[in-house]
Amino acid sequence: MFDYSTPALATYLNISSPRAACTNGSKVAVINTEGVWEVESNGTKKLIPNSNYDARDIVAIDGKTYVLAVPTGLVKIKTDGTRQKIVSNTANSKTRVKFLQNWIIYQSAKTLSIYDKNLNFKAKQSYGVTEVMDFEYKNGYLYTSGYQQQKRLGIPVQIAFLYRMVFDGAKIFALANLAGNNQGKLWGYDSAALAHDMADTRLNRLHIFEDKLYVLGSVYGGNSIYRWNGKDLLTKTLITTDSYTNAAQTRDETKVYIGTVNLTNFTVERGQLSIPRRPTSAGMGDGASNFPKLFTQMAVKFLWVPLLLMRSPIEIIKPSWVNPSRLTVEMHLF
Repeated sequence: MFDYSTPALATYLNISSPRAACTNGSKVAVINTEGVWEVESNGTKKLIPNSNYDARDIVAIDGKTYVLAVPTGLVKIKTDGTRQKIVSNTANSKTRVKFLQNWIIYQSAKTLSIYDKNLNFKAKQSYGVTEVMDFEYKNGYLYTSGYQQQKRLGIPVQIAFLYRMVFDGAKIFALANLAGNNQGKLWGYDSAALAHDMADTRLNRLHIFEDKLYVLGSVYGGNSIYRWNGKDLLTKTLITTDSYTNAAQTRDETKVYIGTVNLTNFTVERGQLSIPRRPTSAGMGDGASNFPKLFTQMAVKFLWVPLLLMRSPIEIIKPSWVNPSRLTVEMHLF
């Protein structure tokens, strides 16, 4: 267990329209339409010169180097503003980048590309899905999540998936989709198998800590595939404590799903639902997009993660009651 009572850094930043952030040693880097801002532990900030590339994501690969995910590819810059390299890709605004175990992994729409620290290309994998939403990498395995739009008996349904593939340093290849613990995917069912689990589901974010993969998803409707262990529709893993965490008969409520996947045997150990829409007097969801923006935008767009589960080294909070031009950054050590 770790202590959130004394953050190493807690300050308001007058940075307008922040898009994403990353840690870099004792500093935090935040991107917006002006470029890359570096924030020291005492709250002092500076704008890196010549860093305005319309970036959508950022990662630090050493104390003086950042890689930016931009709509047209990747840009590698130094903290003095020197541009080192550009990698061009087909333009796409849904783009992310991570630095994982010495590999730079870049997402553009439904495609993941892997580069070394010098942005030399190593491998690429495209997925035949509706949307890839996040990815992680550890010990030779590449994990990818998102959702696939399908239909069952003419009714549209979104089905979350988690794929596990192998990256051997030169090639990405799929694991066989076998029964039992060697399966190369979790969830991702064919719509014909759903029966009473027709709620729309998405798997929005992934985070690895030690031998666990923590997943953050969303459920739109009633019974969902998150009730089960990801390999069949029989073995329950969801923890239900009250009406707010109940996976059944939730009508049109929208809920957050937090699950734990054991990386040793690639099995869902447990899951939890929480935070429904604000109900009307009739006790149902309001039918609008009244989903908690703080949770989805910050857990998804930035680096906010459930406190005791994800153990991310940085928590970025932008409460709805705070002026949007101000961003609270808290950095915790554990």
